[in-house]
Amino acid sequence: MANLTPGFPGESIDCGHATLHRYWEDGIEVFAVAGELDEADVDEVGAHLEPLTRPGPWLLDLREVEFLSVAGYRALLRWAYRAREVNGNWALLAGAAVRPYLAADGRTQPLPVSEVYSEAMALLEAGEDRRPAVTGFVNPARTQC
Repeated sequence: MANLTPGFPGESIDCGHATLHRYWEDGIEVFAVAGELDEADVDEVGAHLEPLTRPGPWLLDLREVEFLSVAGYRALLRWAYRAREVNGNWALLAGAAVRPYLAADGRTQPLPVSEVYSEAMALLEAGEDRRPAVTGFVNPARTQC
């Protein structure tokens, strides 16, 4: 895993209880979030990630997220749909805070997710062929049930 300590090469943005790091590893652009993604912080983190929704390859690393609220998971799904709309080649590195949402959601995940860096890299190498079809169960414009 890349160094997420202060002073590592790259950019960092404080977003309330979360910090967003941007750096390059193995020729891949990585956006790592550390801390808590709760309702109070998810909009700010999303505002920084939204302009980055573009063709990749790149990784969204959530392994250092200590807490992910339902609002944070919903935002992640919305953001994944937007990335899909631009044919983004990306992968999600999930950590302990993300696992319960993935396990509880019995539907086909629209997320290219792995918990292991090497597997995430394999997802990126597979490109378009590895991304599941997006189903219509989430309206990305809707923020509340």
